[in-house]
Amino acid sequence: MIVAAILMESAGGSGNRGYVVIVGRRKHDSESVNLGTALIGERVQLQNGRIADGKIVFEVIQQGVNDAACCPSQKARQSWKLDENGLIEEEIQMTVILSLAEYC
Repeated sequence: MIVAAILMESAGGSGNRGYVVIVGRRKHDSESVNLGTALIGERVQLQNGRIADGKIVFEVIQQGVNDAACCPSQKARQSWKLDENGLIEEEIQMTVILSLAEYC
């Protein structure tokens, strides 16, 4: 069995970091181990997530190029696949810029 978990880290202040972690059992023994950990991002807002086609996929809101730290405006899709070396991040797909209605 393989389990995916989301961990959030906050060292105080306004920032936080999110990680996706995959835990499973190795073939040669029954001990549960960390199979892969990847940074989702800093100050990223997770909208939804799923496992599809062997990939972990998250829809997020993140900082755009000219955004202040307080006010992310970019929707994006992040995905990773698990292989023998851990979680491999695929290219982040920028989807849309948030509208004013989505902020309210």
